[in-house]
Amino acid sequence: MGGVHPGPEDDMEGVDVGDVLGADRFAAQARVEGAVRDRHRRAASAARALEDATVVTALLGAQDRSVTLHLAGHDPIAGTVFAVGADVVEVHGPAATWWIAIDAIAAVESTGPMLGDPADRADTTLIDLATDLVDTAEPVTAMLADGISLHGDVLSAGSSLLLHQQHPDRTVVVALDHLVGIGRRSGHVSR
Repeated sequence: MGGVHPGPEDDMEGVDVGDVLGADRFAAQARVEGAVRDRHRRAASAARALEDATVVTALLGAQDRSVTLHLAGHDPIAGTVFAVGADVVEVHGPAATWWIAIDAIAAVESTGPMLGDPADRADTTLIDLATDLVDTAEPVTAMLADGISLHGDVLSAGSSLLLHQQHPDRTVVVALDHLVGIGRRSGHVSR
């Protein structure tokens, strides 16, 4: 029972120390090469993702962050992306909330990553949001594709947007295919 137990150095009997050091160097080199391959794979994947970037993925990636949206014929809209819907983005600016048609956005500026997951997109449409404004008596600004902005209360939203203007008192029918976006002053309380 009181025998001698072999130590770690006894396990090395007959092993050439040069072979062990060579195997360690080989394993270390394999780890380095594997890390380099992984880094190249990640870089290639990121490059492919950037190539697939769209206005929608940029907006989804910029959710809860400040953006500047560039629209043809209108001044840029700056604010925080609140939500991205089927055909609309909701942006909260310092003076107004804007619902902008995604197809009307020429460019999106933001800091940080701009690649969101299209699966995070809501089903809400611009016409759904306009319908929510019917009979609220909240003044809105309707931006049209030709650079014109109309102001009034939303009377109806269906095959077109119907606005009631107060000064002068008249009704305006807006073709939906020319509607770029709708804005409502922040903090406005319904009458």
